[in-house]
Amino acid sequence: MKRKQVRPNKMLIPVRPSAELGDIEIVLPGRYKILNSMRIGTQTVSSKAAITAGVTKRKALDCLNVLQQEGYVTSVNAHIRFPESKKVCLARVFTKIKDFEGIINTNWD
Repeated sequence: MKRKQVRPNKMLIPVRPSAELGDIEIVLPGRYKILNSMRIGTQTVSSKAAITAGVTKRKALDCLNVLQQEGYVTSVNAHIRFPESKKVCLARVFTKIKDFEGIINTNWD
């Protein structure tokens, strides 16, 4: 007999900004940090985006994939060469096509 797994209900409760919170601030998800660090028309690869956002290369690539699905960036496979190296490698090059519109609602009333 298979045992049924019990999981608690996950309810999202909004945090209201008040004087009691002190230094706590609302922050953007990591993928929007990467997006805000790019300018429209600029190109980047996941390793450079990871350095900018302070995350791993794999997490930056995942964030860029989500941003591509949301329509903020496009990507192409291209051969690239970093300035400090003579070797060429195949990588996905991401290009920002539109700015972040702001999806976090700070209107609490």
